[in-house]
Amino acid sequence: MMVVVDAQFIEPYTVDLAVQRKSGVANLSGNFTIIDVKGNMMFKIKDTLFSFHDRHILYDANDKPVLTFKKKVFYIYLFE
Repeated sequence: MMVVVDAQFIEPYTVDLAVQRKSGVANLSGNFTIIDVKGNMMFKIKDTLFSFHDRHILYDANDKPVLTFKKKVFYIYLFE
C-alpha cells in the first residue's frame, strides 16, 4: 500500500467536511477553505499562480503543505 498523506490526517471513521469558497476580491486566485461540521477550519486549498497544469496545494490549519494535486488534462487523439 502506498501512503500519500501523513498518518496524522487519517481517521478510523468518516469525517464530514465542507468546502467553502472565499468570497470577495481577495479570491481572484480561487482559494478555498475546508471546514468540519462545527465550522472549524481543517484545511486550505490554494492555487499556484502561473501553473501550466492548474496545480493546487492543500495546506493544514497551520499553513503546512499536505499535498499537491492538479486537474487531469484530457487529450483527444484523431487517427487518420
